[in-house]
Amino acid sequence: MRRVGFFFALGSALLVGVNGFAAERPTSVPHPDASFFDSAVREAIEDIRASLQAPETIADPPRHGQTWGRLGDLYASIKAAAAAAASYANAAKLDTAEFRWRYLHGVFEIGRAHV
Repeated sequence: MRRVGFFFALGSALLVGVNGFAAERPTSVPHPDASFFDSAVREAIEDIRASLQAPETIADPPRHGQTWGRLGDLYASIKAAAAAAASYANAAKLDTAEFRWRYLHGVFEIGRAHV
């Protein structure tokens, strides 16, 4: 009987945690100095950041999350670990069905901790 109570409490805490995670405000993403990157990279960053502000993207949380994930992928490709981690955190908050955003966020957080 005590085990049932424990697992009920554990399940409730996890459920609240997952729902709370999805409802959080976006993580602030640092803007790496892109002046030394190729113009195509700078343009891609600007395009994705602009699409993050588009009303049709904001209105669709999974799509918004996927856009944050694409920005994270771009930052990861240019070795901007802090910006990639924050972008993946935002993607995970919005596109909760996609596990890779949580995984990639964790990978970059662990990598930043070991630097």
